Amino acid sequence: MLLVACENQKDQVFTPTTFTVEEAYEFLLDAGFMTDAPKGQRGYNPKALHKESAEDLLGLITTLAPNKEPALVFYLEVAGATLPNEKERELFITQWTDKIPWFATDIVTAINFELNNPEQQIISEAIDHLISSLSTEQTIALLVRQSFIRENMGPDGNGNGEYTILEDGVEHWSANYMLQCADNIRKEQPGENLLVIAEALEQLADTKVRDEDNR
Repeated sequence: MLLVACENQKDQVFTPTTFTVEEAYEFLLDAGFMTDAPKGQRGYNPKALHKESAEDLLGLITTLAPNKEPALVFYLEVAGATLPNEKERELFITQWTDKIPWFATDIVTAINFELNNPEQQIISEAIDHLISSLSTEQTIALLVRQSFIRENMGPDGNGNGEYTILEDGVEHWSANYMLQCADNIRKEQPGENLLVIAEALEQLADTKVRDEDNR
């Protein structure tokens, strides 16, 4: 696996490491990433994988995702999003958001998890790294998944590029997440329809900060 990762980096071609399901579980147990227990009863330690490559982590995710173990996959994603090696972390996040269709769903899951488990600082770190790495298009996908915006339909029944803003959708978000999403939208010189979304996020963040200061 190390040889594959080195070759991939040298050739600038990203290829997730290939595992069988059995190899993937054995790899994770040997690394100390999870306890040896049945589904739904395992404990997870994302930091145990912090010496692995982005290729290994994405390979583990794509191998185990069909096994319907969302908690296991979630903590693999947390491990990738918090890799100490910045280049590997950025590589993982770029490839994960590009290749994993449920990326927005799992960021929403992480934000909801953080709300109820504020002591889990590694989750907060993962969210920070993930949101700050999103493109404008990916940020819009996240906001749609979080039910902050809904694209309006044109006469032909397709989206017309205009959005309805549902402010309650992000009321549990931190001001920092709102502002980062606004920055993501602005950085690619969006049209007026998307600028309205950025402005709404900035106004909500400002209100949240003022409300917290007044408590």
